[in-house]
Amino acid sequence: MCLAGMFAGAVQTCISSPVEMLKIRLQLQQTLPGAPGYLGLWGMLRQVIAQEGLQGLTRGFGVTLARDCPSYGLYFATYHWAVQGFKYILQSAQTAATTAESAAHALSTGTAARALALAESSSQRQGQQPLLYDESEA
Repeated sequence: MCLAGMFAGAVQTCISSPVEMLKIRLQLQQTLPGAPGYLGLWGMLRQVIAQEGLQGLTRGFGVTLARDCPSYGLYFATYHWAVQGFKYILQSAQTAATTAESAAHALSTGTAARALALAESSSQRQGQQPLLYDESEA
């Protein structure tokens, strides 16, 4: 999972690094939006390419890659570990719940069955004398 996260970090850096560079340059403009000389996103993109070429869009790429690859790898590994831990906890809780449910079911049906068995014995014995134990036959 860590390697998959690092790969995802590298792939997203290819997209986010140029976008982040443009965002920072837009924020650092001295001209306010709407004022003459203000460059919007597309104007800033054209200016960077005109002044620095396509290579200008990759400024800061190495630092962003060094930041994002390990952090995404750690994020993916931590997320995977947490999901596996929660699955184990939920499975354990489900097993405990199933055991408790089975015990409650057995207790309730066992209690009901015992009560019915006593009622059955009682009704079958009505009208008869209780059997006494005769020690001479032993």
